[in-house]
Order: sequence, then structure tokens, then C-alpha cells
Amino acid sequence: MVKSMTGYGRGEAMLEGKKINTEIKSVNHRFCDITLKLPRRFSLFEADLKKLISSHAPRGKIDVTVQFENSLDDTSNLTINLPLAKTLYGLLGTLKKELALADDISLSNILAFKDIVSPEKENHESQNDWETLRASCVQAVEALQHMQETEGRETVNDLRSRLGTIKQVLNTVESLFPRSLAERQQTVRDRVKKLCEGVAVDESRMIQEIALMADKSDISEELLRAKSHLKQFDEWLDTSEPAGRKLDFLLQEINREVNTVGSKASDAAISLNVVLIKNELEKIREQVQNIL
Repeated sequence: MVKSMTGYGRGEAMLEGKKINTEIKSVNHRFCDITLKLPRRFSLFEADLKKLISSHAPRGKIDVTVQFENSLDDTSNLTINLPLAKTLYGLLGTLKKELALADDISLSNILAFKDIVSPEKENHESQNDWETLRASCVQAVEALQHMQETEGRETVNDLRSRLGTIKQVLNTVESLFPRSLAERQQTVRDRVKKLCEGVAVDESRMIQEIALMADKSDISEELLRAKSHLKQFDEWLDTSEPAGRKLDFLLQEINREVNTVGSKASDAAISLNVVLIKNELEKIREQVQNIL
């Protein structure tokens, strides 16, 4: 069953007595675009986390947020790099003297430099950190997939309903074509006779020209290919593999065949049915854009 690219998932895990919350939000996108917001403590696992998520969600714009509960960041304490601060103060004093500056050197001047105040480095067990983070993310991904599958089922039901409508209209077009072709042939005969009134007409030549016109106007191949594409489209709706791009390709092929039918048939009733099919195809296209 196909999946929607839209979904939300949440996961939790405990690390050193503190809860880790992971949220994943996904919307449709042509490629796999993953954005991570992680506590500093987990920054070294960014590549591993992206690999984990992309293995379950090959397409979509995916936003992942991981944070400790009731904390803006991780549990690190802040530390002052006093030697660096003293060095900077001395350099600023020298600069002030050399340039004959009147302003005093303030605390804000020193704090403007990087790494004066920074989180204190803690010794963490990297493997334990990764396993805990991974558990939280896997839980979130599973919840995301469940929501995508649920929406995917609803999408498939809608698509199959529209495919059924298109099949019915194609059958109508197929039934209309013989009458339409016969009327066009008779129209050609009548015009030729009227234009050549009083002049002998080569009947065999007229038959050849009408046959040639009928061959150019024949839409049986286009109808056959369109029905074949619809059947394959329906089969791909049951696949467990990502099918969004395949379905989009088939949709383009169906639309091309239907356009050809409309241009070759040159019949008002058939053209009206072609418009109905194209309206359904456009609605299907909008749905397919959100299929994984």
C-alpha cells in the first residue's frame, strides 16, 4: 500500500534520568530533505540520524527536533575561559593605547569574542547516547509511518474511485467513436459530391481517401494504451515500495494519450468526455504529488 508523504511522529526515551523527546514532521517534496535540530550533546550523531531517517523515508521535507524535556539544551554547565579572557583584555588594552582610543574596555567587549563563556565539556558514553537517541527516533519514525499509511489508504481509495470514473468515460468514448467516424465519412462524401456536382467522381479514389482519413482518425491504439496505463497505475497502488514517481510518470503518459484522442477524434461529444477525463487526471495529479 502506498504511503503519503505528510505525517507526524513523536518518540521518547530516558537518558541519565532525563526524558528525550523526538518529533518528526514530514510534508511532500521531490527529494529527501532532512533538517535536524539537536541538543549540542547529540551533534556528533547528525549523519547517523539522517541515515536512519532516510532509510525509512526516502522522500519528503522532514523536520526533526530532539530535545531534553523541560530544558532548552542539554545538561551541560557553563564555564569561563579565564586565560583567554585575560589575553583578550591585554590585547584590547594594547589596541586602545596604540590607537589612542578614549573608550574604556568593558565586559561586553570581551564577551563579544567566541568561547569566552561556553558549555562545560562532560564525559559521556557515546554508545549509550546513540542507542538512547536512536530508540527515541525509531519510535517517532514508526509513529510517522503509521500516520502516512493511514493517509495513504484514504488517498488510494480516492484514486481508485477516480480511476473507475476515467475507465467508464473511456468506454463511453470507445462506444461513440464508430458513430463519429461514420458521420465524418458521410460528411466527406457529401462535400465531395457537392463540390464536384456535374463532374464524374472516381468512387474508388474517394474510398481510398476516406479510408486514409479513417486511419488517421483512428483512436483505438490510444484508448488501448490509456487503459493499459490505468491498469498498471491501479497495480502500483498496492506496492509496498515507494511509487510516487512511477505514478507521476504513468499519469503523464495517460494524459498524453487522452490529448491525442481529443485531437484525432474531432467530435464534440468525444471532446466533452476528454475534458471530463482531464479534470479527473488533474485531481489525481494533485494527490500523487503527496505520495511517497
